[in-house]
Amino acid sequence: MSHFYFGQNPTDLTRVLDYFQQQITAYPEAYWFALVDTAFDHEQRVNLDYLGGISCYRSLDIEPLGDVAPRLFALDGHPSSDLDILKRLLRHCSERPMLSVLAADATMSELLDQWQPHHWVYTADGQKLLLRFADTRVLPMLPSVLNPDQWAALTSSVRSWFYIDRTGQPSICALTDADTTPAFQIELDARQLGTLVDRSEADTLLDYLVQHMFDVIPADASRATVYELLASTCTLAQTNGIDSWTDKVALATAACLTGSAFFSNPRLTEVLAEGDWPPNGLGERLVAESIV
Repeated sequence: MSHFYFGQNPTDLTRVLDYFQQQITAYPEAYWFALVDTAFDHEQRVNLDYLGGISCYRSLDIEPLGDVAPRLFALDGHPSSDLDILKRLLRHCSERPMLSVLAADATMSELLDQWQPHHWVYTADGQKLLLRFADTRVLPMLPSVLNPDQWAALTSSVRSWFYIDRTGQPSICALTDADTTPAFQIELDARQLGTLVDRSEADTLLDYLVQHMFDVIPADASRATVYELLASTCTLAQTNGIDSWTDKVALATAACLTGSAFFSNPRLTEVLAEGDWPPNGLGERLVAESIV
């Protein structure tokens, strides 16, 4: 059963709009845009065209993905209309990791041209991967995972970029120095690719639980809190060398059922240190030890 659930709290509309106005004051000469990842609207027959959004996928090799393309919305410098557009988008995107806001020296067309070569990134073994930087689960990773010249490839004309974080609050993205030369192409080495995969694992676990075990997700915890439980689970698994997906799901299930106290259980520490459960049998061991 599919549920509309991501590890993100409802958006604090007042706080975000206030922050937007502060940012406009700080960058009065910039062009302002809202970036929306419409992949989260896929198959919901939602049309935001009335707000003037333009697809970011304009090149021939990526146009077939147009139904899930990020869309860029111009905030034209008129405070009342800007706030109205942003307010509509904030409400539409609430509880989903799909909205960020940026100021740039570039026009909409110039910004879309700058991004066009970088929707695809490349690996050392020649793979071509879609970089979904409009997804605000991905966007916060990029300043630290990408090299400065790679991040500059996306941001050299950007003066400010903030997104709605998992708590529903505005969070700023760090940008590179203005004199950083942008990379011609973004090529990820094994370390960078591994880091992106590792940092995405908590969301992968959450998606699995939502799809297959929704009843274990605590109804009395905020969505951001549930995500933090799963992020802590991933850290625990990595620290103890647990690679089995089944065992990671067992840990995630236990964390959801017992809350943050799970991680401070001394018997859990002992069991993980011993590491003597059968393949994919950690869940049964946790039950046998009355840890869950």
